[in-house]
Amino acid sequence: MLRNPTQPSPLNCDEVEKVWLHVAGQLGFTVCRSDAAYASSDGRGAIMIGTDATLDVDDCVAQLVLHELCHALVQGESKLSDVDWGLANVDDRDISREYATLRLQAHVSDAFDLRELFAPTT
Repeated sequence: MLRNPTQPSPLNCDEVEKVWLHVAGQLGFTVCRSDAAYASSDGRGAIMIGTDATLDVDDCVAQLVLHELCHALVQGESKLSDVDWGLANVDDRDISREYATLRLQAHVSDAFDLRELFAPTT
C-alpha cells in the first residue's frame, strides 16, 4: 500500500526525529530547521531541513535527513564541503545523481522494510 500524500508521515514524531538527528550527528552533521530552505547543506557540516510550515504534509525530518545523507554518499567526500553537495536543481544537469540518491535511499530503506515510509515525495 502506498502512503497517502495528503496524510502526515507516520515518521513525523519526536522519537523518530531524535533518532535521525543522532544518526546525522554520529556522521558529523548538524541538522537545523529553517524556513529558508526545504532541504539543503551548507558545505560546513550543517543540513538544513524546512520547518513544518514549509514542508509538504507527508514529509518529515527523518525522511529528508536520510535523503540528504544519501546525497552526501552519492556525491562523495570531495563534495562534502560544497553547498548542496555540489548539486544544482535548476536544470537536468544532475538528474543521474538524483536518481542514484533515490536508488540508495530505496536500498537502505528496503534493508529494514521501510521503503514506503521513507519514500521521497518531492
